Amino acid sequence: MSHRALLATPFDLAGASVNVGASIGLALRSDTKTGAEELIREADEAMYEAKRAGKGRVVCFAPTVERAPVA
Repeated sequence: MSHRALLATPFDLAGASVNVGASIGLALRSDTKTGAEELIREADEAMYEAKRAGKGRVVCFAPTVERAPVA
């Protein structure tokens, strides 16, 4: 069973049937210059894009334009 299918399976919580969903954002880098804060920001951006696209989506961060560092 896939992770999405596991999340979609209702479960019992104090006698009530409960469903859970998730929108997931991923950020992957192969360089060593990218720090944890940047990866978290990119994953967060991807998660919000997944939410905008509809419930239960997985989006991988893909930079469209190189951004200047924020001071």
